Amino acid sequence: MKVHRAEDAAMDFEIGLRHENIKQETKIELKYRLANTYAQMQNVGEALRLFEELHREQPGYWDVESQMGRYRELSLNTHLQTYLLGGTSEFVTLCRKLASMFFPQAVVKVVDISVNKNDYADILAEVSTDRWDDVVLYRFLRSSSRTGDLSLRDMHARIKEVKAGRGFCVNAGGFSETAQQFVEARLIDLVDKEPLIEMFNRITTWAPN
Repeated sequence: MKVHRAEDAAMDFEIGLRHENIKQETKIELKYRLANTYAQMQNVGEALRLFEELHREQPGYWDVESQMGRYRELSLNTHLQTYLLGGTSEFVTLCRKLASMFFPQAVVKVVDISVNKNDYADILAEVSTDRWDDVVLYRFLRSSSRTGDLSLRDMHARIKEVKAGRGFCVNAGGFSETAQQFVEARLIDLVDKEPLIEMFNRITTWAPN
């Protein structure tokens, strides 16, 4: 696992679990590590199955309950799964769709896309409506945790650099109080998990103008 050979690690953990007369505490630890390995391999179904088994066998073990809830939700929403765990190209394609959904009836022309490792994607677009035209920066954070003001400060600097008129910061989790305070006097809108899920639900019926 330390050298990022997840498939080999999964095979070793599976072999370990096949040993006869294995101690219960060793079995639980191997199963927990295997579940996290499957999660790293983006095998949501197997990760969820193992976390559910662990929850039945030893309730309260480490963070199993929260992980079980996380992967149960991911298994039910393929767009959320792509957003958080999908490959870079799939993630960017999804973000392009999302960027075109913020302003109904608008014409959205993507002029630049940049990806920062596996942390976020920036989409710069020219947006034209019947009432106004502007350049908008969309930042899609690949996170399900709370985002603080440091990320927003970096985004604000980026907005000024590209001379965008406003920005949208999207996160599959939430935003801290300091992050919300930071954007109060700035043209940055925060989009957290609930409205993001609503957008995912609209994707199946959405079509660009």
